[in-house]
Amino acid sequence: MKIGLCIRGDVDEYPGGDWIHLKQIARALNLFECQAIPILSVADINSSYDTFILFNTTRISETYEYAVCIKEIGIPYFIIPIWHSVSEMKEFQRMRWKTPVFPYWIYAGFRECYYSKRSKKPLHLSYVLAYQRMIREVIGGARAVFPNSHSEWKAIESEAKVGNLKVRVIPCGVDVIKGVALSNRQDVLCIGRVEPRKNQVCIQEAFMECSANNDRLVFVGAVNRAHAGYAAQFEEGCLDTSIQHLGELPHEELMRVLNSAKGLVLGSFFETTGLVVMEALSRGVRVAMTDSPVARELYGESVIFINPYKKESVTVGIREILSEEISRNSWKGHSWEKVSELILQSISEYIA
Repeated sequence: MKIGLCIRGDVDEYPGGDWIHLKQIARALNLFECQAIPILSVADINSSYDTFILFNTTRISETYEYAVCIKEIGIPYFIIPIWHSVSEMKEFQRMRWKTPVFPYWIYAGFRECYYSKRSKKPLHLSYVLAYQRMIREVIGGARAVFPNSHSEWKAIESEAKVGNLKVRVIPCGVDVIKGVALSNRQDVLCIGRVEPRKNQVCIQEAFMECSANNDRLVFVGAVNRAHAGYAAQFEEGCLDTSIQHLGELPHEELMRVLNSAKGLVLGSFFETTGLVVMEALSRGVRVAMTDSPVARELYGESVIFINPYKKESVTVGIREILSEEISRNSWKGHSWEKVSELILQSISEYIA
């Protein structure tokens, strides 16, 4: 079976979890004698494929163009949505702009202007004005949707106003690591692009309130210079000798850093699945992360939940990471091979 895996066209310049997710799925699908090919441009869509999987419903203009083109050639497509909770994003923007009401869908439409400029793609005003409608059309036109959890699908169904679709919950995968020891680990990691929604400045302040002499907080991720004031505040915090910023690392190097970490703290105001949480847990790393319905469903009691809006909650989470002698980790993930097998079985069922 030949499967096209469609994603935003700027992943080489601006990689993220969605790109890692796609590449891992492609690698694992190919083990099952499939021909899984990443597609970064609508120009590469053609009738030689048996089906397509669309990744990411946030950057909807490109995903919409993929869907329209695929429909024109009469081939079914599926969606791995990688959904950001609209309610969580609204709450963050209300806090950020200090307003009781925030017109998220209008904001999301105009955000497409920024992404079009960044990706050097033409801007279509109709996309800006029809952001929510495009999401409904893309999801509604899929042969089936593969959310990572029941909670993710519940949010999509409610926020995108879609329903009566074929849905198969398929969790994200992880490179399963066995027998990783926790001894001689000291660093607490925070991984992600440095920007306001990731909340790194609060994490710096919380760490300084509870760390001891030998503890170190290490940030990994590029700095988003579009938020110059926040970047300056973050870099000032990194002047402390107990805080280090490694910048952006290749995935293989990032996994090496995770292997030697004591803990991981993610205090984002909104997030998707958080692949790095799965990668950390599979390596025996203690995790403190933002509380959300998706996180509760996926990780249960294996992580420490924190409230990103309250620094004292973040401080408590970091203190627990630093003080626990034994990991509470009881989480068991699925390998990318198992996840890809589930995807392949579902595609075969739905296009039979």
